[in-house]
Amino acid sequence: MYRALLLGTLLALLVVAKLFHTPYGWYMPEIYARGISIQLTPNIQTVIDVYAVTYNDYFVHYCEPGYVGCVEPQYSMTPGVVASAWAPGGKPVEYVYKRAMALFEAPQNVSPRTHIKWNEWIFWGARLRKFGPGVYESYLKDSRVIYSFDVAVKLGRGPVLTCLQEITYPVVDPWPLRERVIDWRKLFNTTCPGHDAAKVIGASVYWFRNYTDFGKLCVSWAVFWQPWWYRWGGYWFLNDIKNPLLEYSKCIPRDTPPKNITAIAGKDGVYFYVDGEFFYKLDTTPLSNEEPWLYTGPYLISYVGSTTTAAYVAIQDLDGRAAAPLGRLWLLIGNDTLAVPKYVINMLWGLGRLEAGVDFDGFSVYVRPGVSTEPTVLEHKDVEVVLHGERTKAQNGTYFTCEVGEPVAVGNVVRLGRGYLVRGPAELYCTHYSVYVAGYNSTERLVGERGARLLYTPRDVLLPNGTLLKAEPFAVVFNIPGRVYTVNYTKLYRVVVETPLGRNETFLPPGTPVRISGDYVLPNGTRIALRPYSIPVERPLRVKANYTVYYLVRVVSPHGAVERWAERGSPYLPSAPDPWEPGNGTRLAGLLINGTPAAAVAVDRPLTLVLSYAERYYWISVKTPVNKTEGWFKPGTTFVMPPVVDFGNGTRLVDPDPPAVAVEGPLSVSVTYRRQHWVEIRGVEEWRGWAYEGSVIRLNGTAAGGVRYTPLVPQVEVRGPASVTARYQASYYGEFKDALGIPNPTAEVELCGRVYRADAAGRIYASVETEGLCQLEARQWPLSPYTLGALSAVLAAAALRRRR
Repeated sequence: MYRALLLGTLLALLVVAKLFHTPYGWYMPEIYARGISIQLTPNIQTVIDVYAVTYNDYFVHYCEPGYVGCVEPQYSMTPGVVASAWAPGGKPVEYVYKRAMALFEAPQNVSPRTHIKWNEWIFWGARLRKFGPGVYESYLKDSRVIYSFDVAVKLGRGPVLTCLQEITYPVVDPWPLRERVIDWRKLFNTTCPGHDAAKVIGASVYWFRNYTDFGKLCVSWAVFWQPWWYRWGGYWFLNDIKNPLLEYSKCIPRDTPPKNITAIAGKDGVYFYVDGEFFYKLDTTPLSNEEPWLYTGPYLISYVGSTTTAAYVAIQDLDGRAAAPLGRLWLLIGNDTLAVPKYVINMLWGLGRLEAGVDFDGFSVYVRPGVSTEPTVLEHKDVEVVLHGERTKAQNGTYFTCEVGEPVAVGNVVRLGRGYLVRGPAELYCTHYSVYVAGYNSTERLVGERGARLLYTPRDVLLPNGTLLKAEPFAVVFNIPGRVYTVNYTKLYRVVVETPLGRNETFLPPGTPVRISGDYVLPNGTRIALRPYSIPVERPLRVKANYTVYYLVRVVSPHGAVERWAERGSPYLPSAPDPWEPGNGTRLAGLLINGTPAAAVAVDRPLTLVLSYAERYYWISVKTPVNKTEGWFKPGTTFVMPPVVDFGNGTRLVDPDPPAVAVEGPLSVSVTYRRQHWVEIRGVEEWRGWAYEGSVIRLNGTAAGGVRYTPLVPQVEVRGPASVTARYQASYYGEFKDALGIPNPTAEVELCGRVYRADAAGRIYASVETEGLCQLEARQWPLSPYTLGALSAVLAAAALRRRR
């Protein structure tokens, strides 16, 4: 950030540089410097200023009381919260730490257009517009409001500067072209390159919004090391070679100001986080293998900036004053615990363009319109607190938060982010705590509610040499953060008993005697007959012994299960009946041992022999009206009943029930049939065929040749084979007339050999019993006697008339 501010100052001097050809490396008028300076090169202008801030110092002013119009700054100070390099009495201090966090409560709509009143006046009252058209507008276009978080990174624990010797040098009038000595001043000169000095990196993560209302989030850094500056002269060295290992700058778009910027110094670099998300890693390994530390010291290094940690608000490129509140800023530093710096000041020394009012309570600054005239260095003392249930002291300004759970604070505290800022006596604790269990070669983290207790059983550890560290359970209490419990172990040695069967092992405490008896039974079904043997366990042990091996043979069969010990290598053949009838209508045959035909098995390990049978039979009894079948049959056998049993005497059996029998288990079945008889019926209509016994064959009437046949017996009941001649009543009815339609009594019919004559009305009804079809014959005169008589009368009458 300082690099950007410094370059802005150089740009502001660009016009003077062009007019007078004066080379400005960096601009810091000696008239405003406080304390001492250190010369780093033979060039007297290349120095490091050591500032001792006192109550006489003041912030930037633009408008003198009673003066109409703005003038240039009276003094360069930037409002913010800064880790001070001086105690309140003015004594310089140096210290390192691993973590720092800046909190910004900036207006989300902060803008150079609305929050800053920009100054047209610069360079001893001269207006920028005098230097040409568009000069002021060009500066105004690039002007911006900046929220920055700066850290100084020190590599290793060595000093920043070495080989210092006090000398006196002249102070030259800074006004161009005068070149007259106006004062003499003492400084310290570096008399050696200082290769054992520490490297220092000035790094900034900052956000800005420029006059055209675009915002960016940026990171920049530059490296200082005494040997480089001693030889080349600092700024020009870095500026000319453009070495990416020595300086860096990059920006990304971002519309809103950040709320939290955090820096954490690790083993190989500094990690920056913005609003909780990783933003940038400053890798220090290309510069040094020494561990990086965040650093506060009383130096203002040209191009690198102030060697401390600061959160501040600034403007660039023109001077200006706050026209609206610019927000509140916080700064926390530390290692495991963060706190407001023990020595804290409300300004960043050495450079400033902004006139503003600064409200400072020792914990944060509030930047607003107005004027602040004096910087304030405060020291935070320790206060009484009850921390996690224990009374102790903590630095005022300590930031209390919890690794897990939520922080709880009662007393003089202020809520800040996820934690509380201690501003006086308070009680502090967490809703949950994490503890650590340190085992033999690992550490495990446990989290529990405040006050909770847990019986914890750690994992056992097996060492490569066969020693087992058996962990002992213990009670864990969650009442303070980070408590470390050390696991207690009981030492056990691996004892291995080697046999031809393989390895059997266990773990025993030291001093335990290992006794091998004459009859040693292993859990895996092995029995060993050993010579008596005893040895104490003093280390991991491997035992070999002479023995006879017996294996447990377990025989599982449908008869039950038996066990016996058999000597290793001996043949073993279990006995079992073959075939075997369990007595439930089942027969088993074809003995199998473990699925193969029965044979002696070599006992070469503990055995389980499963006896089974290859074949299964069931007792089947099938009885029919004509025979009976009984015997042992395999499952799946099917008995199909003959659909017809013909006795050859006109009687047969049909429709077997059931028609088939499948063998699925022991079975006794009686098959039933229906009886049929051969029946022949003769007569007018004939029928022959098989009929079920007890059925009824109905005879129907019929008509043929004009004759109606009606059976005399309507039905025939089937009781056995039968040949029946059916008798019918043959009947005929007819009315006979001659050609003139006159009834003809001369008509006659012959039915089944019998003649039937018509009555006086010409009607004939004939009926006769018969066993077959009858021949019907009908006869009559052509003219009815009635017709003939009438015709005769007519003829007689006609003859009579002729005679007359």
